[in-house]
Amino acid sequence: MSIDRSDTRFAIKELARRMAKPRNIDYKQLIHFGRYLRGKPRVINHFGYQKDWKIIDVWSETDHAGCLETRKSTTGGIIMFGTHAVKHWSSTQSLISISSGEAEYYGCVRAASHGLGIKSMLADLGVTGKRLRVKTDASVAKSLASRRGLGGIRHIEVNQLWLQEKVNNGTIEIEKVKGETNRADVLTKFKDGESLKKQLDWTSQRINVGRHSLAPKLSGSDPLEEALHGDAEDEEEQLGQA
Repeated sequence: MSIDRSDTRFAIKELARRMAKPRNIDYKQLIHFGRYLRGKPRVINHFGYQKDWKIIDVWSETDHAGCLETRKSTTGGIIMFGTHAVKHWSSTQSLISISSGEAEYYGCVRAASHGLGIKSMLADLGVTGKRLRVKTDASVAKSLASRRGLGGIRHIEVNQLWLQEKVNNGTIEIEKVKGETNRADVLTKFKDGESLKKQLDWTSQRINVGRHSLAPKLSGSDPLEEALHGDAEDEEEQLGQA
């Protein structure tokens, strides 16, 4: 589900981290997530006709030390080709970053690697000559990616410096955006329903209910339809009692 729905990416990632040794609080989070899905069971990814875009935009965001137990950071990103959401991700960084700038830079490195993968796939399909642009709301991350070498920040992992070479030779562009307009923000932390809806609108994802007419028929009764039908009957009974 998380592969197709960006609004569920972060929640599913957090739940998956606790599958080996689940706790009571994890069960409560699972129930909360189920309630969200009950009202939004289906999301349609819309890929409308668009002109030939020249830029592949990769939005990157990182929540520094967001996990209060391990102090690890969460990196999220989404690749947009025009108005088409091609790919999105949410993952916990393996390293414990000392500063928010370091965490944001690692997020840009991951975003750039995903962007290069999509660019290579497009080249295999005969779509070439596209620019690759990483968008981040962190000025420090943009500065680190645009310089050469570590400078005064000695704790950055050396194997992450390849991004600097790609930026300096023009293979990858780095652009600073405002935090409130960063489309990857909901992929790094729990957000309210309005923020999730805005992100779905940004990425041309539409909430819907029921099953598609071309979807395989269920062998038995649909539990979701029964649940929705049961809720409607409960509401009618409550109204009648009132």
